[in-house]
Amino acid sequence: MKQGEPLFDMTLSARQNMRAGRRREGIPFLWQRAAEDLSERRLDIARVLHKALFIGPKALYTEWIKILPAEKRPRHIDHISAYDVGATALAPKSYDMVISAFRLHRDNDPLFVLRQLNLTLKPDGVFIGCFFGGESLKSLRRAFYGFDTQKFGAPLPRLHPMINHEQAGGLLGASGFALPVVDIDRVEVSYGRLQTLMHDLRDMGEGNALRARHKTYPGRHFLSRLSGHYDERREDGKFHARFDILWITGWRADPSQPKPLKPGSAQVSLTQVLGDQK
Repeated sequence: MKQGEPLFDMTLSARQNMRAGRRREGIPFLWQRAAEDLSERRLDIARVLHKALFIGPKALYTEWIKILPAEKRPRHIDHISAYDVGATALAPKSYDMVISAFRLHRDNDPLFVLRQLNLTLKPDGVFIGCFFGGESLKSLRRAFYGFDTQKFGAPLPRLHPMINHEQAGGLLGASGFALPVVDIDRVEVSYGRLQTLMHDLRDMGEGNALRARHKTYPGRHFLSRLSGHYDERREDGKFHARFDILWITGWRADPSQPKPLKPGSAQVSLTQVLGDQK
């Protein structure tokens, strides 16, 4: 793929999300975990939120509303399943809170999206986002590498690049958010069958939506052969998988927010604080 070309086929990604919604029963366990985490993060914000925007899967949105105490729910919430900056116009300075759940890691221009979401916040409004990043599925990535190299002579585009902790912080700063915070929820999972892991990804709409994806049929024994390249197995034979859920938080800049001290402006020296250590 040439530099500057879109990484994802967004039409295919939307179809994968729709098929996943029709097929799955209940809510994927990682979305359940995120809904609970998101509820806790809302509880940490003391203020009343009048209007919020939730961007993400309907099942996750519904679960979040269900477990969030009524007194902590924003008085009005707009929900959209996927934010398309080319098709969805958002009014500036219209929300006290914007939430983006499991969308940024499959966007062709996450920086542009974050800038637009920043603009739609009121001054001192809060943005909370979560998405897969870091070293998510590193064992599956290595298994695909080994399988493709053996069968096709070279690795094929199957799993897209991940945003790491430092890059996430850079995206928040570059998109204009104040008081940026990034943290990681690392989830370790063991699967009895590799097929179950693949089904979990499918049920979250996390199929291969890369524009450069290889469309050659891998063969009827694909999963059993892929299993042979999976290098993280427990003693009982189970497949180990890791998901890194990156959480990013930032605020629309406002004069009322605390400002960092200028270098040299401290009124008490470090020696005074620590005392004589000799």
